[in-house]
Amino acid sequence: PRAASGEGGSCDGAVDAEAKVSPKEQPPQQQYAPTVVQSAPPQHMVVQMPPRLHNYLSSDPLELMVAPGDVLVVRGNGGGGLAAIGQAGGFMGHVLIVLGAPTRVQRGTPVAHELEEAWPSPTVAPGVSEIWRLRTVESTRRETGLYESETLFFVDRPTRRILVCGEVAPDGDVIVCEAPELAELWQSPEELRSELRVDLMSQVMAEMRVSQSNWSYATGLKAVFKAASVKLGNGKTSSLQEIAECWSRPPICTSVVIGFWQRYLTKLALPLVPPPGCTAGIFLEGERVAFWSAAHGGLWLDALVIGCNADAVGRVVSYNLDCVVGAPAGVVRRPVLTRHETTRALDLILQYMPLKADRALPGDLLKTLKECEWVPITEVPRVFRSAVVQPPPLFVFP
Repeated sequence: PRAASGEGGSCDGAVDAEAKVSPKEQPPQQQYAPTVVQSAPPQHMVVQMPPRLHNYLSSDPLELMVAPGDVLVVRGNGGGGLAAIGQAGGFMGHVLIVLGAPTRVQRGTPVAHELEEAWPSPTVAPGVSEIWRLRTVESTRRETGLYESETLFFVDRPTRRILVCGEVAPDGDVIVCEAPELAELWQSPEELRSELRVDLMSQVMAEMRVSQSNWSYATGLKAVFKAASVKLGNGKTSSLQEIAECWSRPPICTSVVIGFWQRYLTKLALPLVPPPGCTAGIFLEGERVAFWSAAHGGLWLDALVIGCNADAVGRVVSYNLDCVVGAPAGVVRRPVLTRHETTRALDLILQYMPLKADRALPGDLLKTLKECEWVPITEVPRVFRSAVVQPPPLFVFP
């Protein structure tokens, strides 16, 4: 029985042993997971691009081209004949004096919304993103006395011409042109423009506001039939007095321009030399000046500034000129200040505005401006602004 039970036990034990085999002792089963092959990242080169100069036209820099005293000419359309004298766009055109720098008005701003009715329509002038406000003064048939306002204009993108589209009246009302009027700007001569005396211009305007009469049709007719050029009479003093008498007579539009500049030149001629201990101004390299030369018998000589010399505190004490090195600052002047006081005013008028204020038509004025070194701006040049731009690096793969 023990043997039997042993055999039977051994069989049962084998079964039990087989049943009690640990999972760790079971033969491993074959697994079919996908194979992941890790490869190196693709190789590439980083090429650093060189910087480039980017030129862009962000706006027309009219603030660099317009200065007080410049003349704005609204060209005539030839319509209306003599009946159109004295109004913008009328017979032979209309002229105004500029009183300050222009102000840019960008489309979409609150100020632009106030001027919306004067903004040129896309059908007339497409692509206009800005207009300009310019303080001007004029004598016009539709207003009494001296008329000061803000002229509104823009630059036509395709032609680069200046077009007047309206004005802002002294009471703030916006007056719109029926159609944009072609205009041009005349810059004052270089000798005068290099150092404008805005204080003297303010004095001139104060005098003109008090004494200016209304626009005169009779003066307009006189301008048609009488010569406007200045001719020397019995002497320079009497000639200057004759010129000044024309300032107070009833004006036309040109009278304001002529009277303004002749008054200004007369005031500019008053001081012959600066006060003791003061120089006549600061002169930059490349400027034309006058140099008092004792070696040449006490004469004012034309000279060109090459450089300047300063003391320990930075005060200019002498100039290097093309004719002499180390000229004391006290003997260097602007050429306009070297003439004798009694003749300087008339000399300046004969050089830059030799017309009688009560009998010059716009055509006479423009002809004279051209002959007297005034510079016309009929088309606004495209002035590009520059910026150095660093492009992003370039990735080059094999």
